[in-house]
Amino acid sequence: MLSLRESIYIFGGYSTSEDVADIDSYVSQNPTDTFYMGSAHMRLAASDSVGEWCKHPKPIFGHLFANSTCLHGKIYNMGFHDLDPQLFDPTSDSWESITLPSELQGCFLSMFAMPDPSHDRIILHLERGSLPSPSIYAYYPSSDEWKLIVFDFSDWDPVSAVADGVIYFNYYKCHTLVAAYDLKSLKWLDVHLSDTVVDGSYILINRFKELLYLGDNSFCLSVHSLQIANSNSIRVSFVKFTIERTDSVINIIPQSASHFILPHTSYLRNMIALS
Repeated sequence: MLSLRESIYIFGGYSTSEDVADIDSYVSQNPTDTFYMGSAHMRLAASDSVGEWCKHPKPIFGHLFANSTCLHGKIYNMGFHDLDPQLFDPTSDSWESITLPSELQGCFLSMFAMPDPSHDRIILHLERGSLPSPSIYAYYPSSDEWKLIVFDFSDWDPVSAVADGVIYFNYYKCHTLVAAYDLKSLKWLDVHLSDTVVDGSYILINRFKELLYLGDNSFCLSVHSLQIANSNSIRVSFVKFTIERTDSVINIIPQSASHFILPHTSYLRNMIALS
């Protein structure tokens, strides 16, 4: 699920008990099913009213699963397990393939693709194929180039984001909220968490589910509970924080903590930040 300007895009596949050859016929016969072939598009309303679902072209291939991200107004679907990149341009409502260099053909995507807008690139963690060890690569759309950033780098926790050339990620019982790795110096940064009390309580969550970069050195960590006992609801918690960097030191300053109950909900798959 991706947010781009005034729209939300969903990429992925479908699941039915039968092979569907005629989608329009299937939808007309099963009007209560939520069904899409590879992609869906909702245009957000200008006010708080409900958005509008729009017809959207399916990806060229890999319609069952997608590892996608946004960068500078375009969507990049990098594939799922196999690296099969393609580009969607909302202005022309069309897809096109992205050519892979020979050394990356057959590679495996082991982590989510992450945008790094300040460096005009997409960060990917690749392994297998002809690579001797797992490595971090970057794709630069403006020049259509692929570059090796870090050789022999094991994967990280999927609760992660890239900002200004630094990978931030949260992991189980991370006592500083995030760890940080600099893609320029190729070094781990020294992270310190302020002992600030946020909204009258300390932050004692063992593991978060999402890390969202909000821009201007601001981040948001989120986590949701399992369905609350004896109710059709779940609890969602957010921690917003900012970072201050001095050389190789990252200072984490918590800004706010909030909690919400989502009624009539039994499961929350993921969340995105809306601009």
